[in-house]
Amino acid sequence: MSNSPVEKDERLRVLFISRAYPPVVGGIENHNETIGRWLSTVVSCEIIANRKGRKWLPFFIPWAVGKSMLSARRADVVLLGDGVVAFVGWCLKLVYPNKRIVGILCGLDITYSSRLYQKFWVGGFFSAVDHFVAISHSTADTAVAYGINKKRVSVIPCGVEVPEQTKPVSRSKISGLVGSDLSEKKIILTVGRLVKRKGVVWFVKNVMPALPKDIVYIVAGDGPEKAELQSVVQSSEYLGRVFYVGAIDDTEKKMLYSSSDLFIQPNIPVSGDVEGFGITVLEAGSYGLPVIASDLEGLKDSVQEGANGWRVPAKDVAAYVDKIVGTINRLHDNPDLSKRITGYVKDRFSCAVVIEQYRKVLGKAC
Repeated sequence: MSNSPVEKDERLRVLFISRAYPPVVGGIENHNETIGRWLSTVVSCEIIANRKGRKWLPFFIPWAVGKSMLSARRADVVLLGDGVVAFVGWCLKLVYPNKRIVGILCGLDITYSSRLYQKFWVGGFFSAVDHFVAISHSTADTAVAYGINKKRVSVIPCGVEVPEQTKPVSRSKISGLVGSDLSEKKIILTVGRLVKRKGVVWFVKNVMPALPKDIVYIVAGDGPEKAELQSVVQSSEYLGRVFYVGAIDDTEKKMLYSSSDLFIQPNIPVSGDVEGFGITVLEAGSYGLPVIASDLEGLKDSVQEGANGWRVPAKDVAAYVDKIVGTINRLHDNPDLSKRITGYVKDRFSCAVVIEQYRKVLGKAC
């Protein structure tokens, strides 16, 4: 399956409204940017986006309402980047009651525990959305549990841009990044926002001591758990075995994907905070990295047993150790495994495949 999009259909005019967009870094930001950019290659698409982060949101929302009132006249369908933007859709319905509105749901935009949000957004503004696109079956189930009719929900996964060709990067470059010689080590990797549900601190404290000494763990990312992670990593028990490299750029991320042995997504259950999908596991898979992940929430969609990785029970130390050691051994016995993983991700989750699903849903909404 090619990464290339199909022929552009100028007859379908989409207005895409996103409250989270690069250059701000984050999962929703990256997902919305990918959707907006690829959607523009297959349909006529105008994008209204907040590129200044959460602090700008109180200013962006009223501005987006005003701008979308003008732009919606030219659109066949309006696509909302997540549930927070449902307020803009609700305002549009007051002026354009027949305008079709489709909203993406990512998880936390349903479960956010604020009483105000639950009453006015989930219980009110969501009613203006004609159809929802959930990024995983877990997210779709959550939407139904929160009162959205399942007939109004489709599931379309997140998409990734699969590199046309990948080449292993010299371990010396990774050694330079972490400040330690890793040439004789097996590298397991986690990339992503450091929040409690990602389970990185739990994994370091509980799983790393039980793994063979030649396995080292590299963590890249930023977030609320950063300080605790740094404190743990500085303990003598983990020196030379766990390396936190902080926020990284795309070049460094590709280098880590290209030279690590396994990708780890050790999520733990956290009340009110769910993993909508897990885009980094697909990024890792696009580089041929097998994934070991917790059997939770949206990860059930992004990690398929034996196809691009394996899921284990959350917080099960023995299961993690067994699967990590076994998979590393399997890599030596099965040199084609990485190619099969890349092929699987490309066939099912490449941006071209995903955006065609969006085009079909948006076309039906008109």
